[in-house]
Amino acid sequence: MQNPARQEISSPLSRLLLPSVFAALTALFLSELHLQRDNTLHGKPHLESTKTGLERPVIGAQAYTRSRNALYRNRLQLGTWGGFQQVVTKHPIELESADFEFGLGEDEYLSFLFRVTESAFAAVRVSHNATFPSQYVEGTGDGEFTHRVIMESPTLAAGRHRMSLRIEGSRANVEIDGESAGSFEIAVPPGGRVGFRGSGGASAWVDDVVIHRADGLPPIREDFRNQRNQWITFCILFAVLMLIIVGVDRLIASRQTDGSTLHIVGFSFLLTLLAWILLAIDHYYLAAIYPTPDEVDYLGADHPFEGADEVIERLLVEHSETKDANTQRILFLGSSQTWGSGAEKLEHVWVERFEERLNEASRDVRYETINLSTPGAVAWKILPLYLKNWNELKPDIVVANFGHNGKDTQKLRNSLGILMHQNRHRGIHTVLVLEPISHEVYDRRGVWPASAGIAARISANHELIQEFGDRHDIPVIDMHESMMVRADTGFLWWDHLRPTSFGHRSMADKLFEQRALVIDRTAGKRPPGEDSMGSAPD
Repeated sequence: MQNPARQEISSPLSRLLLPSVFAALTALFLSELHLQRDNTLHGKPHLESTKTGLERPVIGAQAYTRSRNALYRNRLQLGTWGGFQQVVTKHPIELESADFEFGLGEDEYLSFLFRVTESAFAAVRVSHNATFPSQYVEGTGDGEFTHRVIMESPTLAAGRHRMSLRIEGSRANVEIDGESAGSFEIAVPPGGRVGFRGSGGASAWVDDVVIHRADGLPPIREDFRNQRNQWITFCILFAVLMLIIVGVDRLIASRQTDGSTLHIVGFSFLLTLLAWILLAIDHYYLAAIYPTPDEVDYLGADHPFEGADEVIERLLVEHSETKDANTQRILFLGSSQTWGSGAEKLEHVWVERFEERLNEASRDVRYETINLSTPGAVAWKILPLYLKNWNELKPDIVVANFGHNGKDTQKLRNSLGILMHQNRHRGIHTVLVLEPISHEVYDRRGVWPASAGIAARISANHELIQEFGDRHDIPVIDMHESMMVRADTGFLWWDHLRPTSFGHRSMADKLFEQRALVIDRTAGKRPPGEDSMGSAPD
């Protein structure tokens, strides 16, 4: 006679009790895996990336919001897709307090922004970087710092930290890891958006954000997990798994009488273990892998970039009128930085600003800039475009901003030689500009692996351009050094190459300071007879 206890254990209900627990865990892991694979900044109702609103777009801006890299490990990652990410609330908030966790890599920093409007902002920056110390700052709408107070913040070791900011009257009281980091008088008017901005590093992150509003509206809470239809997904998966387990249980029971309970428990446990492994691999590894262009629009269809043909077509229309005797045309050659990538508005591009400032300062001469630059261009590819269309565009001066793109120094040297040779033959003044990159990538090139190659390339190209200019009496404007000196005067960069609107303004300021080198067409010009129509100089 069968033992009653054994009969109870082998009954379907008791036999499936433990497997159902494993099924629930498996459903939980699989539902989290499903939600995690669709976890993007684009799906967050309260937040948006500032980069996506630029009139002159930055490569990767749209991809940052639509790929999983931005929320890798269910945190707001501020260093992916070129770094310098800025994520703010979609609507203004009357801020009362904010609490959030954060982490920083070596030589990194991040800023908590509040009262962000078109004309001003306030921010608290926490930092591991001596060049960009922890501080309270206020500034203009385009990112320039107009007021700053260095913070006596606690030493930030590696790992997780927590910041709290409380607005009390006209003061911002800041705590880091429970210790006071300072109390600061706020001059920026209340209101505006709230958010975060990273540095050029790859590791800064933010998590578990709680923002309380002074107007009594519900607080904003964000843990950067995807919780859309979470329980519906869980219930569907649990039901499917239970059907599978019951089916397997019946199959096992029909083939043997002993050990069926152990087999079905083992089967359900293996399902749970497999689901956990898949979730862990996705959470810690797969979510950080950048998608291919086929999976996400790398450039961003919302704000397309101009190609060479489109630029030429537009310029020939804009500058079709005959130039009068009192007009000087300055043509700019370069890549995305010169084209204007990173400018919030078209009129913020440094080329446009330079034209405006020249005309404001001039009494008799009208200056007109022609921006013959395209994103991704290199000197030896943009040069034929200029030579083919120079007669229609009729420039008096050509300003060439090169240095970043292109690893072939011989091609760069040859291109500069052809440019100088052709311009002198036609009576066109040439000016060379050393194309700048961000301080973090250039000066901290040992910290981030990708930085070393970029910094080495631009150093070699700058050295070549400077040597070429010196040898042939061509003015060379060191825009790179100028931007390095201004590194902590505001938010200068959207990535290692594309400036913010303030960065563009800073470049225009530098060019205007040295405008005599640009508009004096005799500067660097050799006596007649030199550089004849023979071979191009090197």
